[in-house]
Amino acid sequence: MDAFKLFNDCVTKLLETERTKSLELAEVLRLQKALLNFALKCYPGNLDFVNHCINQAVVVLRGGKAEGKEAAELDDAAVQELEALLSIPLASLALQVLELNEYSDILAFLPWESRKQVAIELVRAVLASRAPLSDLAKVTKLFEMMGPLLKDDPDAASHSKVQQELLLSFCVRIPCAGPHFDCVRLCASMCNPPAIYVDN
Repeated sequence: MDAFKLFNDCVTKLLETERTKSLELAEVLRLQKALLNFALKCYPGNLDFVNHCINQAVVVLRGGKAEGKEAAELDDAAVQELEALLSIPLASLALQVLELNEYSDILAFLPWESRKQVAIELVRAVLASRAPLSDLAKVTKLFEMMGPLLKDDPDAASHSKVQQELLLSFCVRIPCAGPHFDCVRLCASMCNPPAIYVDN
């Protein structure tokens, strides 16, 4: 018997009833968070189930639409639930979150400061896992998801010298499987303006 399917069907039916259609967004996200917690604990390593939970949360945030960028307005409670939902997989999946279809997209629904908190948890998880990065696309995606840690505002024109130094200090610690200098150089090039890295 597939316990995840039973749990998921239960959540789906609950959300479809007339009584629960008026649920606050935070409450709906809390249900999705519970389902994600269940998947991670009972089916560790099953990215399909994790993907499903993240994708369902995206649909909820898009007002029931599978596609499109229009998001529901998030109050403080909904922001808190979404931030928690995105932080939950990091400890166990670390770099595997880069393989989740909509993980990076769902981050865009959070306010900038909340994205910073998720990015901090991502950085901690990556460093703790010590998993080597050998795929250039994944390295680039990781650096993009670190964006909120590098700018104070999404409309900021450039990174300060201090921000550049923080970025490079993290990049140097990333266990890239390949020419280490190339990984750091890529990281430096993503600064605006580009940072200068001197290999000592």
